[in-house]
Amino acid sequence: MFGFPFITEPDLWVKGPRRRFGVEGRIRPGPTSIKAEFMRMLSARRGQGIDGGDLSDFETSGWYVSGTWALTGEKKADGLERPRHPLFRGGIGAVELAARLEKLTFGTVNGGDEASTSPRADVVLGNADRAVTYGINWYLNRWIKIQGNAIQQRITDPLQGPLPERTSFWSSVFRFQLSI
Repeated sequence: MFGFPFITEPDLWVKGPRRRFGVEGRIRPGPTSIKAEFMRMLSARRGQGIDGGDLSDFETSGWYVSGTWALTGEKKADGLERPRHPLFRGGIGAVELAARLEKLTFGTVNGGDEASTSPRADVVLGNADRAVTYGINWYLNRWIKIQGNAIQQRITDPLQGPLPERTSFWSSVFRFQLSI
């Protein structure tokens, strides 16, 4: 989130096995593409309680679904890095619209009502960040790409986010890429 730590796991006391699971897929028919991914990580907290007992596992999970559409007709499987009609050579380059929906969550597995921010709490206060991104990519030729994104984020617990007074906010990213 643009330089703001969403979770500082070194502050969380973990010990024991860490189990990770993830799956992803994509399809690129013609000028469109759809990609998705799901990931989950469980971190054991054995012997981390104040009394030396085990604490509930800590879970971090996330997912996204994204889609793109090459308005200028290039096939996604062939890539857009080399537009069929580059700028200044008979065309406008390749133009692509993009959208993405994603969510990242963390907290204690089987948590109760007594959540805390203490690293030794059995139930750690979790949080979630959901983001929607709208973007446009312009491949002028094989060397130059310009990207613009508008991102709307919603934080479940804004006190643990970059703007404690707001649960939702917008940001934007502009990128100029040169390939050699």
